[in-house]
Amino acid sequence: MAAPSLDGAAERPSHWGWVWPVAAHLALVAAALAVTLLLVGDFAASGWQQAVSHWDSHWYLAIAQSGYPTQVGPEWAFFPLLPGLVAAVIHLGLRGVEAGLLISLLATALLAYCLDRLGAIEVGPSRSLWVPWLLLMSPFGFFFFAIYTEALFYALVAAAFLSARRGNFMLAGLAGALAAATRVNGIFLVVALLLEALQQAGWSWRRLPRQALWVLAVPCGTLGFALFSWLRTGSWLAVVKAESDFGIHAAWPWSGFWTTWNSVNGGENVWRAVFLPELIAGLLGIPILLLAAWKLRPLYSSFMILSWLAAVSLNFWRSVPRYEFAFFPLLFLVVLATERARWLRWVLLVVGAVTMAFGASVFARGLWLD
Repeated sequence: MAAPSLDGAAERPSHWGWVWPVAAHLALVAAALAVTLLLVGDFAASGWQQAVSHWDSHWYLAIAQSGYPTQVGPEWAFFPLLPGLVAAVIHLGLRGVEAGLLISLLATALLAYCLDRLGAIEVGPSRSLWVPWLLLMSPFGFFFFAIYTEALFYALVAAAFLSARRGNFMLAGLAGALAAATRVNGIFLVVALLLEALQQAGWSWRRLPRQALWVLAVPCGTLGFALFSWLRTGSWLAVVKAESDFGIHAAWPWSGFWTTWNSVNGGENVWRAVFLPELIAGLLGIPILLLAAWKLRPLYSSFMILSWLAAVSLNFWRSVPRYEFAFFPLLFLVVLATERARWLRWVLLVVGAVTMAFGASVFARGLWLD
């Protein structure tokens, strides 16, 4: 049987007026589950605030509470939209961790809604709720409910995709600009959105609507951060210098692969446990991207490919499984492929929830997971 294709799929009218409330409650339930798992993992040792704010969370909270320093330091490796929103909520009276969790919760609700509506376009409204379910209940899904950029960033990416599929490139460009102010790979939306505009115009530059010019707003998020860093520190490339403080710099993918490979094969057992998932995720990305290029719209496949390249084009592979959340459009194919074996969706959901519980407990103890 031929694999299903998403090209040319259209959103069908739906009478499901309750879709948005269900998607929002889905996010709330998933968030409650994730937070509960975090509390169970480390509550007795350090309290719930410590349990939900390890690793990068510390930096986002520090920036939200104290701002960026006037000298280039590690804080400049973290883009400003998430800490800026957390700071705004702190001014409303919440504490830092509470504000961060609230932002992640609201962003996850937006992500669930956008994925549901995208699913209605790509796989039909009767199947669309599976898309957010399968993404949120996945091995690394707890990152959507921690004080990380995952929820906010992918909510904005999904909003940009949804707006573009509906032909609203002004809203798509603005969502893309916000995504580019959240994480550097948001800038790849320029390519993805432009390809979608061209596809809708029959691959003719002459038939491009003027509204497609809003795609050029996407880099403003990254350029705005660069301008702010220059005004604050005198350096346009503060983010690059800050990344180097963490020992991270650009490299050819094969160079990063061999460095990571040597860490797995020549290092101690603890390093094998850390870096082996990086190698597996990075290598699995290759066949996944070939499938995406064959079966998904260029809107999705181009963003997936560029995001994967950014994740593996480093001196060593780090956090690749988490960065591969960019592969979420693959879930459209998963939902279509399991239409005649719907029980497989429940299997994927249960396995994802169990592995997410394990990952949440690891994170809560302050251990490196990906």
